[in-house]
Amino acid sequence: WTLVEIDGQPVPTDVDPPLIHVEGNRIRGFAGCNRFTASVAETKPGEIEIGAAAAEQKACPAPQMDLEQKFLAQLDAANRYSYVAGQLALTWTDGERTGTLLFRK
Repeated sequence: WTLVEIDGQPVPTDVDPPLIHVEGNRIRGFAGCNRFTASVAETKPGEIEIGAAAAEQKACPAPQMDLEQKFLAQLDAANRYSYVAGQLALTWTDGERTGTLLFRK
């Protein structure tokens, strides 16, 4: 799955978009600069729990690092999933803030 929108905004075209692969109880991928892995579990239909991501520590230019930090924080806060027109939507909540990561296969 390739990230196409983060909170309703398209992923900038000047950076490599984050990618995720779900394999059983693990989620792994590319966060925009570094590779990462995390645990994932479906707690009920439509609800998930994603563990803290373990990521490489390579440094990248600011646009990539900014996207990666935002992506990983929102991925960690994701608690719901759904499919919208064949796209995967992960909804996150952090206190009173909420948003969506939208992925295309």
